[in-house]
Amino acid sequence: MKRFLICVLFFIALRYTYAEHAQQRTQDERAVTINITAKQNAKMQILIAPLSEDENLAKTTKALMYDLQVSGQFNPKIQKLEKPNSKKVMKELWAAGYPFVIFLDNNSWRLYDTGMAQIISAKKIELEKGIHNTLIGHKIADQLWPILTGKKSSFSCIMVACKTIDKNRKYIYAFHLSDFLDKDKLPKLIVNSPTLNIAPRWHSTKPLLYFSQHTPTNVRLVAIDRNKKQRIVTNFDGLNMTPSISENGSIVISLTKNGFGRLCKYNFDEKRKKGVFKAITASHIHAISPSFINENEIVFCHIKNGVPRIAKIDLNTKVIEYITDSYSVCPTYSKINNSIAYCKRVDGVSQVFAYNLSDKKHKQLTSNSGDKDECCWSPCGNFIVFTSDNGKSLRTCVLNMLNNEIVPVSPLGENWSFPSWAPDYDMQVF
Repeated sequence: MKRFLICVLFFIALRYTYAEHAQQRTQDERAVTINITAKQNAKMQILIAPLSEDENLAKTTKALMYDLQVSGQFNPKIQKLEKPNSKKVMKELWAAGYPFVIFLDNNSWRLYDTGMAQIISAKKIELEKGIHNTLIGHKIADQLWPILTGKKSSFSCIMVACKTIDKNRKYIYAFHLSDFLDKDKLPKLIVNSPTLNIAPRWHSTKPLLYFSQHTPTNVRLVAIDRNKKQRIVTNFDGLNMTPSISENGSIVISLTKNGFGRLCKYNFDEKRKKGVFKAITASHIHAISPSFINENEIVFCHIKNGVPRIAKIDLNTKVIEYITDSYSVCPTYSKINNSIAYCKRVDGVSQVFAYNLSDKKHKQLTSNSGDKDECCWSPCGNFIVFTSDNGKSLRTCVLNMLNNEIVPVSPLGENWSFPSWAPDYDMQVF
């Protein structure tokens, strides 16, 4: 009777469906699709069982645990099991409230349904040479997430943000979403040129990071690759900032001079064998912060009479359509959600909003104190990273779209700004 009641409660909390098995596949190859209906404060217990005492495996296991924890969907626990595959152990785990267990070794992972003592899915770990152990844990989390939730994830996709060192220096650091949960894990220094290095943006398909760098005469655009090799991209007078790269590689940048910013598209001049930028917004329009929606449309921040608004422009017709009618900034587009995230003032406080391009509806996503700015989608569309300013310090925070929770991912008492989430390059970056 007790087991029956547990089963009933379990199936109410989950939508648990098995996919059809391919013919003549071994048990280790069988895959099950599990859809978990997320509810705020209703976290599923899941056990992670490492199969050895190896130090590297411990780092991988810990990274996986932190990813599941920060997701807000699961309450993970690490525990070594004496007889991991026995039906007795499975029965005990089920009775203890663990419907799933993940077995890990240095070469593979296996996900089990404890209630049925049955393997759900298994995979060998095949990653590039030299990859660090915590990233292996993040990759495993990305492999497990679609099986557990039916959604994509971005645990292995790196983020960057700018840390204020003093009034004349901002350095750029890299980190993963769940790193702040690990007291032994510190952000990795990427750019430490002794000046202000700000507004990092990622290339859409190549592991390249662009950022703007203050010089005595201008603010130039610089790119850095995964080997930390830097090169100057544009060095025009004024501000060279916030490039956006489309899926097909088209590049648009904001070039600001004498107080007016123009969106310019990069083209390679075959005759002169050099790159040139052609303006796509008129000289009387102050346009900054472009973000590609598709190859023909860009969303950007349009500033008129000192009031910034969100607008989009058709690159073929040059027609501009306004999306917001009041103070709003820093638009960023998510293809998965077909939505634009932006920050808008509400009762004197800047909050994060989303505008769905399909139904043309705006939705307020945050309502807490602290001015929000510089928002950016995760590649999976489940999270939005942004800067929160409480008047005393700037913190990098992440909004979990699955449960509406906000978690700070930068240390208290420090000033962090300009966060940017990398696409899924499927390789180690930095």
